[in-house]
Amino acid sequence: MFEVYFGNKRAKKDYGDLDDAMRSRIDKLCETLSKIPVPFQEYDVIKIAGRNGSYRIRLGRFRVLYFVDELAHKIYVLAIEPRSETTYK
Repeated sequence: MFEVYFGNKRAKKDYGDLDDAMRSRIDKLCETLSKIPVPFQEYDVIKIAGRNGSYRIRLGRFRVLYFVDELAHKIYVLAIEPRSETTYK
């Protein structure tokens, strides 16, 4: 089992700014991440190029950036960003 943390002030603020429905989806995602650090079958997960252990998950109109520390069995949520037309360009 992995422990999931909000890794910085930005991630905590992003989480606090969400509506209840999206916060519930993030909670469910964190529960899944604690069991499966890279849940390719349940979510749209992409490894971030050039960063070891960093991933992005699309969740509705948001994307969640996180880092997996395999040795310490910890996952750090780094940001919860809204997607836009220019997000991936």
